[in-house]
Amino acid sequence: MGLFGTRGIGGLVVGTINSGTESNPSYTFTIPATLHGIPQIAIRLQSTTGSNYYAYNWFYNATTP
Repeated sequence: MGLFGTRGIGGLVVGTINSGTESNPSYTFTIPATLHGIPQIAIRLQSTTGSNYYAYNWFYNATTP
């Protein structure tokens, strides 16, 4: 996770997933303390197998006061 507009590059690692063969998986990650209060957060999934596959998106941090 990282700042909005960064595509998640250089962000904080918040966990790992194994996409496996599930057709509709759901994952939950804890927002790091350094990103608390940030209204929009970027999130990136990136392969660790040496390939260049990645995906990124962003979300509204709905818990921001």
